[in-house]
Amino acid sequence: MPDGRLRAKGPRRFSLAYPICILLVMGSDVRAVEWADAKVRLIDQTVLPASLEYLDIDDVDGLVEAIQRLAVRGAPALGVAGAFGVVLALQQAERERWSDATLQTMVDRLRNARPTAVNLAAGIDRVRPFIPKGRAAALAEAQALQDEDIRASRAMAAHGATWILTHTPTRPQTAARPENAAPPESATRPEGAARAEGAARAEGAARAEG
Repeated sequence: MPDGRLRAKGPRRFSLAYPICILLVMGSDVRAVEWADAKVRLIDQTVLPASLEYLDIDDVDGLVEAIQRLAVRGAPALGVAGAFGVVLALQQAERERWSDATLQTMVDRLRNARPTAVNLAAGIDRVRPFIPKGRAAALAEAQALQDEDIRASRAMAAHGATWILTHTPTRPQTAARPENAAPPESATRPEGAARAEGAARAEGAARAEG
């Protein structure tokens, strides 16, 4: 495989040591898989959470390798990656003048990149019938699959948040410590801080119940 096939083009790195970086990631529309600049763009999940890096992939071999080394994982992401992979195969077929047989063989290779990934096969199978209609039609169907997945994910998140807010009682408040008071001695160590926090929560809960 030529060097650089899975190179992260302009990787965006966010150090989780700084809260502002977390807010930037959480506050934006971050997608594990997308079609960008005629490439499949993936978040390289092998480097999370230390950094956020993107892989721009422009051929079937590169996408197969990304799937097999778990750079992309998770059922919905694999389904979308497979759908865009069919478009990628069509594009590569045009570029390298593949025969129809070669194109189908490469799509099969992509489908078998992770045999146990049901969504990967399902995404490919959904877009594959659009191959005779051309790359634009296949891309439109792949993007439709992605849009459906995004809507489903957001609906699930909203439902879960509503359920939690409805069924979870108000979090008990712990007693406030004077502003200039020294922290407990045990809290000066990381493990001690965790124990102190746990004790404070338990004390607050006891007051709430009493």
